[in-house]
Amino acid sequence: MADNIMVPPVGVQRACKRGLQMFEEGKGGDGLEPATIKEARSMARGEEQTEAKIRKGNRWWGRNSRFLDEPEDSPAMVAALLWGGEPGMRWFKRAYESVIKEEKSLQMNFNTRQERQFELRMEGAEASNGGLKGMALKYGELDSYCSVFAPGSATAALPDFVANGSFLESHDADDLAIGYIKSATDNGVGVEVEVEYHSTADAKDARTVALERLAAGKKVGLSIGFTIGDYLEFENGEEMLRMVDTLGMDKNLFNVEAIRKCNRECYLIMRLAKIYEVSQVNFPAVPESEASEVRNSLKGAHAGSSFADQLCTVLDAVEGVTTRATEVLALREAQDKTLGKSTLERLEAIRSNLDELLARANEPTVQELQAVKFAQLEKLLK
Repeated sequence: MADNIMVPPVGVQRACKRGLQMFEEGKGGDGLEPATIKEARSMARGEEQTEAKIRKGNRWWGRNSRFLDEPEDSPAMVAALLWGGEPGMRWFKRAYESVIKEEKSLQMNFNTRQERQFELRMEGAEASNGGLKGMALKYGELDSYCSVFAPGSATAALPDFVANGSFLESHDADDLAIGYIKSATDNGVGVEVEVEYHSTADAKDARTVALERLAAGKKVGLSIGFTIGDYLEFENGEEMLRMVDTLGMDKNLFNVEAIRKCNRECYLIMRLAKIYEVSQVNFPAVPESEASEVRNSLKGAHAGSSFADQLCTVLDAVEGVTTRATEVLALREAQDKTLGKSTLERLEAIRSNLDELLARANEPTVQELQAVKFAQLEKLLK
């Protein structure tokens, strides 16, 4: 990758300097994060940016290009300038495309973390906004790295994946997850995952894109990040298929035609050491990995869920509403306005209910009171 593509152009540096000046003048509103200011200073100095920043900037402009149409002294315009203004929008897009191109050109290194992309497609499911269910890894398919996942190769890694894995956007581990892994099951032909979207702005944007594309019959990419435990290397696909026979594997689970056509070094992955995350991506690569269900988080999505899961979902939603309300308030204040009376009354009611809930939660339970009494009684008996 050319180093200069990661360095902000002069136009981006100037826009960041202007945004920082307006921020110092108090025109930035209350919604700006300290990290945004710190990164804007780095871009203003013309410092080389990280891949994580490039990915983050490309996503930010994908959501907020409308900020360029806001008044020049508005908080929205300040935010846009801190991300490089219009030159920044173009630069982040070019740099992101360069990052993706570089990733695709890398040769497989079995000692490092790998990524594979699969295709999602909705089949007869009602479009909704709660979660996503589909095949995250298809066994027996020859991918662009000339590697094939053997049946059962992911099974041992699934419990840790569900417990500790994340649902990300474009493998961006430096940003917040857009969801979590609800389940991951080896169904014999591959790994089927079920994910739940969070209620953050990024998660809502990713969910909207997925739902709209799936509802229109379009493709949405799903990709996993993992490391390999054990694998076998072959001179060509024919040699791999002979080993499949020797090991007694079911050939019906392999794309025999595609593997047989492979006339270069290829790999049969026998065991995954770890699955880190599953990501929603733009470019699906492997066929026959399809979404079977898209669920609605507000209508029946929590049937069978534990109370703890439901409570976490509600708290995530509250955090999302709070973040969005802060952004709206900043824009209203820039126009010498505030939130409507009915909105303020609802927020006040929510705060009152939360205060009451917290007060009750801090009270000792019946079991705790009984434990105290038993301890006192035991002390007297002694």
